[in-house]
Formats: sequence, C-alpha cells, structure tokens
Amino acid sequence: MFNLQTISNQDLEIIELSNQEKTAIARFYPELGGSVQSLILDGEIIIDNVAPLAYQDTYASSILFPFVNRITDGAFDFDGITYQLECNEADANNALHGHVYNKTFQFVRSQLDLDRGVIVFKYVDNGKTRGFPFRYSIELVYTVGKEVFSLKVIIRNLDDRPFPFTIGWHPYFKSSDLFNSQIQFNGSDELQTDLRSKKGQDTITIPINDKELDHTFSLFKKKIEFETPKYQLLIRGNHHTKFFQLFTPKKPNVLAIEPMTGVANSFNNGLGLQVLDPGKMYETEWGLEVVKAS
Repeated sequence: MFNLQTISNQDLEIIELSNQEKTAIARFYPELGGSVQSLILDGEIIIDNVAPLAYQDTYASSILFPFVNRITDGAFDFDGITYQLECNEADANNALHGHVYNKTFQFVRSQLDLDRGVIVFKYVDNGKTRGFPFRYSIELVYTVGKEVFSLKVIIRNLDDRPFPFTIGWHPYFKSSDLFNSQIQFNGSDELQTDLRSKKGQDTITIPINDKELDHTFSLFKKKIEFETPKYQLLIRGNHHTKFFQLFTPKKPNVLAIEPMTGVANSFNNGLGLQVLDPGKMYETEWGLEVVKAS
C-alpha cells in the first residue's frame, strides 16, 4: 500500500509518497513549483535534487511553462502586441524557464492504492505576470509505482484571449558513474554545431564520458534511453514531445534530461510553439520506467 505523509522542514513543506517497502519514494515540494525533488524507483536513486547547488540556479525538476529554455532579451510579439518578460538570466539578458518554477502549488487530492500512489497539485495565475498577462491554471498529476513514474500536466486557458506557449520538464537523473553512462534515442542532432555522436538509421548514441553538455535534440520516436552501470531508464513522452535538452550541472554523476515541446526562443522562432484558445485545455505527459542492469 502506498502512503502519504508531510515531512517537517524549517524552510519548505515536503510531501512524501512511498510504498511500504520504501523501494519507491517520491518527495514533492509544493513551494518549488510543485516539483519532485527526489525519486527512488525499485530501490535506485533516479532523480536527484543536486544539492548543494541552489534550486534557483538549477531549476531542478521544475515545470517549464509558458516557455522552455530562454527567450532572447525577454521580448516577443504575439497577435500584434509586443511583450517584455522579466529577464531572470541577468548576465545574458534572457527570460529563463518560464514562470511557474518558483510558484507555490496547492495540494488538490491523492489516491493511494496497493501498487501505486497518485498526487495532484495546482496553480492558478491571475494574469498579472509581467510580459505574460494571461489567466491560466496548471495542474500536475504525479503517479508513482514500484518501477514506474509519470507526470501529467494539464493547462487551461482561463482568459478571454489566446496565448502562446511551450512546455517542458527539467529533472536531473542520478548515475553511479556518469562517465560510463550513455544516452540513446531516435532523432536528430541537426540543431547542434559542436557535438559529435554515433549515428545509425537515425539512432543516436551519446556516451557521456566527460562531456559538458547543454544541447538540444529533436525526437522522431518519443523515447529516450539513459543507460547507467546500475540501471536503464526509459523516458517516454506523448506526441507533443518533439525535443529534449541535455545538460551537465556543476555536480558529479548527475545529468539533466529535459523533454520539451519546443526549443529556446520559441516565442520568436516558432519551433514547437503552440497557441491555446480561450476556455481550451492542453494536456501532455511524461513517463519513466526503470530496468535494472543485468
């Protein structure tokens, strides 16, 4: 049976969802954008919170909405109006990773069963955000099983006008030895200019070794394989997931693998950009499955 408990913390509320055997444990932080800051599946550490690196610098496991990555100079045009976002990447003068990563999400409900647990968080924006004056709600539906995990994101346009958006997820995955880990996917590195990879029939294999990564790739099939010495992780998206980002932080044996519906500066270049009409809903989902290494 899965259990839900609130853990005392001097600074932030932590909600833990786990099975009785403690082989599946997910810890959620409502005040950090409703993010899952640590995840254990089948007894293995899968998602790491990258401490002591600060959350405001890493965006660990944050939901990236209404845009992923960066918007150059924080400026964009939509429906004949020019908008100016707050540039929270001050050194480069960019708007970075959307608006909900640091918002407090409200606990909505949970469902605890023998083989899985479900927890739901929600945030409602009143349309007063600088550069994105649109009313919307975002709901996060997390499901945790012994070897599997999923995150469903539901966006609703509560305004009387459409708005543009892309959406992504920024988890950091733990490897016992990142140097001897690799990424494999069916897609393209055509967006890259400085990364060599082994290709065969559109399957790209990237040995991590000692690479410093901050690269975007397009996906043909909606699956990414992360192979580590201790486990293999399958990361799946639905048809909306067209891109993903790889990023190595300043911490050993941790790798960000970020599924996304668009790319950097999407509000200006249109790559993956979508528009949500008034009263409409948008839904996307990502899933993880752990396979132990033989």
